[in-house]
Amino acid sequence: MSKIEYVQSTHGKTHVCYEGFRYYCHRKNDDDSKYWKCVKKSCRVGLTIKPDGTIKKRADHDHLPNEADKEVLIIRQNLKRKNSTVCQDVVIQLPSIATMRNNLQKKRRKTRPPLPKNITELPHPVPINYQKSLNGEQFVLYDGLIDGSRCIIFSTPTDMLYLSQSEMWYCDGTFYVCPSIFYQIYSIHGYNDDGIMAPYVYCLLPGKSETLYTGMFEKIFQQMNQMNLPIRLRRVTTDFELAVANVFHKYYPYVEVKYCLFHFGQNLFGKFQDLGTCLQTAYKDDEQLRIWFRSFAAVALLPLSHMIFGFNYLIQNKPNYLQLTCFVQYFYQTYGAFGTFPPPTYNHFMNFSPRTTSHVEGHHLKWKKRSTAAHPNIYCTIDLLRQEQSLGAFNAFRDHMGAPQPKRRRDQQIAENSLQKLWQRYSEAKTDLVSFLNTAGLRYFNYLEQ
Repeated sequence: MSKIEYVQSTHGKTHVCYEGFRYYCHRKNDDDSKYWKCVKKSCRVGLTIKPDGTIKKRADHDHLPNEADKEVLIIRQNLKRKNSTVCQDVVIQLPSIATMRNNLQKKRRKTRPPLPKNITELPHPVPINYQKSLNGEQFVLYDGLIDGSRCIIFSTPTDMLYLSQSEMWYCDGTFYVCPSIFYQIYSIHGYNDDGIMAPYVYCLLPGKSETLYTGMFEKIFQQMNQMNLPIRLRRVTTDFELAVANVFHKYYPYVEVKYCLFHFGQNLFGKFQDLGTCLQTAYKDDEQLRIWFRSFAAVALLPLSHMIFGFNYLIQNKPNYLQLTCFVQYFYQTYGAFGTFPPPTYNHFMNFSPRTTSHVEGHHLKWKKRSTAAHPNIYCTIDLLRQEQSLGAFNAFRDHMGAPQPKRRRDQQIAENSLQKLWQRYSEAKTDLVSFLNTAGLRYFNYLEQ
């Protein structure tokens, strides 16, 4: 466990350094404990330190730790103490604070292996220091070739256990924090019966082809079989990436593939905007056009057998804009019964589990905030993944021990309750098809206009 260190800030205030992060004292509590807040203004993380040394940490940092920051403060503090005894000639010859900071960072970089300029220079296997999680578990699940290219899959045995117990997986890739020698980091989150979703697998991939995804999922399932884990997977939710869907359609047909409802609406609105400024202007001014479009997106929330009735109604009652004919043709070719993505893959009627991949994208956004730059080097990326795994392991253990779940945002809870009531009313024939589409469209797809 990391120990607490106290340092003096540049203004003479006492700060706490813990796990590579620095905190200032925000307040003293009635029980003599102190609440410390991260010195980075945008970060909301705080520590409560009790008189007996017990530490309670709240939330996760949105940035990476910086040990050099503490060491620079210590050096500056020592310089101030010696200021009265050090002659001017010595002071003049001292390097600047910025130079000292850079030198400290260079020293730390020397403890890492040489940075590979391309994937062929990356040691195989990765250095031993990067093969373990922060908790000491084996973290590299697979490091080898898939379809002739180097791929690295990260997951611990404990995370594989949790993932195997999850009936629903949520998958998405990210590019910003991926090292330049790879193409993307692909994450797999599991969602279980208790409503808990957490990241369990991280994959460094050199591309996004179907053969790569096939090999990636094959390695994951092989590991589960080697560990004699029962695989409960029955549904995978992803964005509209056909290569991933094809893997399950071909090799795991018992797994249902669902596409993200958010991306469905986003894709429709993107095509809508591509049809020209005339239609964009009309959308802002014509309320009936807005209602019609939102209703089109809301068809995904109807019962599967009723979707055709919703489509037919909207096509027969489309507003009088020539560009909408192109929009309808695009919809049939892409999302129609014989389109690229047929209705069962994006229908979410009575789907009470998460209908989007927003949870995965939220984690990727946190990584972006923690990263000091786009496309960090491979070892910084692995360190970032190890930190993410450590945080995820802590939260997963807490959840599986029965700790209370964080409350959903009030607006999200209201929207979810409203949708469930709307489904119930429609199932009981208390709401007709047109009213359902108008209400669902207004409630769930007005974000597209923001």
